[in-house]
Amino acid sequence: SPQEAREFMDKLLNQLNFLNVFVHGEDVLKADSNVSLKGSERVEVKNVSGFRNIEKALSYEIERQTKLLESGEKVKRETRGFNEDNQTTTALRSKETEEDYGYIFEPDLTPYTISKKHLDEIKKSLPEMPREKSKRFQKQFGLKEYDAKVLCNSKKLSDLFESLTQTVSPKIAAVFLTREILGIINYNKLDLNETALEEQEVSTLLQLLEKGKVSEKNAKQAAIEYVLHQTPPKQFLEKQNLLLDLKESDIDRAIETVFKENPKPVADLKGGKKQSLNFLVGMVMKKTKGKANPRSIQKKIEKKVKRK
Repeated sequence: SPQEAREFMDKLLNQLNFLNVFVHGEDVLKADSNVSLKGSERVEVKNVSGFRNIEKALSYEIERQTKLLESGEKVKRETRGFNEDNQTTTALRSKETEEDYGYIFEPDLTPYTISKKHLDEIKKSLPEMPREKSKRFQKQFGLKEYDAKVLCNSKKLSDLFESLTQTVSPKIAAVFLTREILGIINYNKLDLNETALEEQEVSTLLQLLEKGKVSEKNAKQAAIEYVLHQTPPKQFLEKQNLLLDLKESDIDRAIETVFKENPKPVADLKGGKKQSLNFLVGMVMKKTKGKANPRSIQKKIEKKVKRK
């Protein structure tokens, strides 16, 4: 299917990236594809660049040939090109025989046998590939299989993740990259390989998140600003006054005040009504003007209730 063709090209490009034989921004990968329906003639679509275009070209060609066959017409054996502007294919030249495709025996090229020993030597010299790296991430960093595979679908992302593990929790890094960063990139239909992701900037943001200096919601907002506009995360958070920088003593005083002002929810919480906890956390957040970490507040409230 067109989707499978695109997925194959994605995987092929990823392999080439891991082998360090393809450089984004410098190299161009184009593909020729052949479409033949119900045993009719084969049509070749030449030199399609961009994997989305490959999927679109094949989808259009399948639809075009289907309409011809359904109307009783024959499909011509030919080479066609893909027009990116109107998302259609147009005829370039006809092909009458297999020789037109270049399928010709070459007598001057002698057979070359590659021994198993030579193949094994080549395999040993190869860099770590996506499948092997994914398994290592699961074993070394305790990642879930899904997160490890998503990271290793991109050399850029897997390299960034491994660098981040030097400064932040591997699991926090994995979840944030696969859920938030990739989510932003995919939602805005960006190309991951063309998106600037500096290890230092991402690390700074994740360290703030790990230390409870920024909420998950605001960390995501900082990530959006960074991915879309290259605004340094910490600079954005400081400018928007979103850093959670209250002292522990200030949070404790706010909790004490909320407890005194809301005796019934406190009593309900002590009686086992968990929904009262959310109310009290919200009241403390209001008292601190959103400058405290909600998880930290929740833990403090739970500890205070147990102590009483």
